[in-house]
Amino acid sequence: MKLALTKGALKTIDDHLAAVKVVGPWCCWKVPNRPKEDGYVRIGTHYKQLYVHRAFYEHLIGKIPRGLVPDHLCPNRWCGNPNHVDLVTGQVNTLRGAGPSARNAQKEACVRGHRFTPENTYIYKSGHRACRACLRMHARNYYARSKRERS
Repeated sequence: MKLALTKGALKTIDDHLAAVKVVGPWCCWKVPNRPKEDGYVRIGTHYKQLYVHRAFYEHLIGKIPRGLVPDHLCPNRWCGNPNHVDLVTGQVNTLRGAGPSARNAQKEACVRGHRFTPENTYIYKSGHRACRACLRMHARNYYARSKRERS
């Protein structure tokens, strides 16, 4: 049974799709809902708030497999076009972004200018990396400081 659309009535995904306007050179799908603080649009359907790009992808293309997340590829966060979504792992999605993890992963040298080569890079169990030359320097300084303090 489909509910009549009155002010405040629940909407289905199809109702939201019917309100889509295609805009811009990317052919983005814009719904009338306003973007939230993060720039993404959420739509309400049957007591749930869903990201528009995720809701349209699942409705038109299919379920998002476990372990994958929708990576929104176009520059407009408010866009709901499912063709602008790529299913990737959370790590790939993070590294494609512009946050601190992505910026650090793109660095080719440490703060002291040592190159991140396989021979000069230590990778912790957590996945973080460190410069071996700097680790050796810190160890030497620590040893010298503790030796001075003991004497």
